[in-house]
Amino acid sequence: AESAKAQTGAGHNLDHPVLGWVERIQLMPELLVFDAKLTPGSEGNVLHGDDIKEFRKDKEKWVRFSVADALGNEKMLERRVIDKSTFRTTSGKTERRYIIESAICMEKVYLVLEFALADRSDYEQKVRIGRESLAGNFLVDPARTRTASPDCGRSKRKSK
Repeated sequence: AESAKAQTGAGHNLDHPVLGWVERIQLMPELLVFDAKLTPGSEGNVLHGDDIKEFRKDKEKWVRFSVADALGNEKMLERRVIDKSTFRTTSGKTERRYIIESAICMEKVYLVLEFALADRSDYEQKVRIGRESLAGNFLVDPARTRTASPDCGRSKRKSK
């Protein structure tokens, strides 16, 4: 991905990678690879999960769910539940979703993000990254796709 200098309202230069509207990401630490839809028009992040089951671990709520990445790797994952929230779907229905925290690698940037777990089986991209996670980290060029590969070998960790 190339880099772009953006001018902020305060006159500061920001140097951010320019990514396309669909980019490869890696879910960490499992190293699962997904095509993610980068959507500055949406606020939060969503991760597809199948067979989502709540359980208790160390007196905390956790979820166990299965995923299949873009390379066909299937894995059962466990994440601690951060919250549970109500969302309105594109069809207008409301549904409760678990909010989890997971690390991803996008381009050369390692991020720890919150994701809503949802059934995205009807979507081509099983991961959506929203503006809260893109802001301050990346610029999105909607005319481009797959401009970068995840490579976090020497990156610093960021939390968002």
